[in-house]
Amino acid sequence: MNELIERLKKKFPVKDEVFQKDALSFITTEKSQAIELITFLRDYEGYTHLVLLTAVDWIEDGIFQLTYLLNNPTGKRDLGVLVMLDRTDPVMTSSHHLWATIATYQRELFEMFGISFPGSP
Repeated sequence: MNELIERLKKKFPVKDEVFQKDALSFITTEKSQAIELITFLRDYEGYTHLVLLTAVDWIEDGIFQLTYLLNNPTGKRDLGVLVMLDRTDPVMTSSHHLWATIATYQRELFEMFGISFPGSP
């Protein structure tokens, strides 16, 4: 997993990394680069399965944390991509073109947190 994250750091603004266990890690990236990073993971690194998209409301910090949890079935690894959104304007680019099921997650996050995904069906 270290090698993957080092490769990602050369292409994308990866701010933090957390190695939870051998087959589960998390990285934080900028909102503007998140969909491109996720697309790269799907198309070039074998993270073809979206496990879930969820959010955490860090009220005291004034941010929402989106977590895209991706799975690489061949490598039997999971990678979480974290994106921080300002609570005053919680808007994120839709990624429904990558996985059809993500539209459901985006709808739920809009209903529960008010996070908008323009263009999402």
